Amino acid sequence: MIKTIVITTNNKDKFTIVTNILKDYGLSDFNFKMLDSYKEFVSKEEIGSIEERSKQKVDNFLNYLNVNKLAIPDVIVGIDDGLKKETESSASPYSKEIAQQILGGSYISDDEIIYDV
Repeated sequence: MIKTIVITTNNKDKFTIVTNILKDYGLSDFNFKMLDSYKEFVSKEEIGSIEERSKQKVDNFLNYLNVNKLAIPDVIVGIDDGLKKETESSASPYSKEIAQQILGGSYISDDEIIYDV
């Protein structure tokens, strides 16, 4: 029986990236799903660090499965990302807001480097 891995995102690009990484690590025989495979699931806004937000995504999804008496997948992968300035020690989980600031010219100077983590 093929095992299922759920990636906690509705973003197709993030789903593809994470799925390909997991396949590269030998998990190619799994059935990969993203949250939109569960039509009634409604994502909640997460708060906190990238790690905290990832955990909240998993917790929210597990709660949805339990409330609706649905089968728990074999693996649930919580993901989130953020932007990090080269000079900062940790990434910010508020990528959309930072991207707007960057596009508006108010977040970085010409010689700064930003990483997507």
